[in-house]
This record gives sequence, C-alpha cells and structure tokens, in this order.
Amino acid sequence: MRIIVIAHNGYPFRNNEHAVLIATGITHHIVLLKD
Repeated sequence: MRIIVIAHNGYPFRNNEHAVLIATGITHHIVLLKD
C-alpha cells in the first residue's frame, strides 16, 4: 500500500474502489492506494 500526501487545492484525484482519500486538515489530504 502506498501513502501519498497531496495538497488540497486542485488535487488531481479520482476516487475509486482502489483508493481512499483521507482529510488531514484544510490544506492536505492523504491518499491510500491499494496495490
């Protein structure tokens, strides 16, 4: 499993069954990618 921290402003993320988007605050999120 890969953990990616991304900025909130205009993040290029598409939610699907293989990824979980977790809010960690106002400015950043954590994306858990299931390999």
